[in-house]
Amino acid sequence: MELPAKVLIYTNLYPELNAKSGTLISIGDQNFYEVQVQFRERRHTVLLPTASTILIFEEPLLDVKPDFEIER
Repeated sequence: MELPAKVLIYTNLYPELNAKSGTLISIGDQNFYEVQVQFRERRHTVLLPTASTILIFEEPLLDVKPDFEIER
């Protein structure tokens, strides 16, 4: 996983952030995500606890087909 990364935020602590886009900057040793979020015309850093926050990466995974076949 490469950082910074664009993510969608879901948390029950601050419902206004749900489904909001942000940039994941780091994952702290103290169990928090450091995320930058746009509020009005400014970007702000938000620290969100990992236990009550879900982050979904905005860039989807590529469907990579294995270069081998499994015999059955």
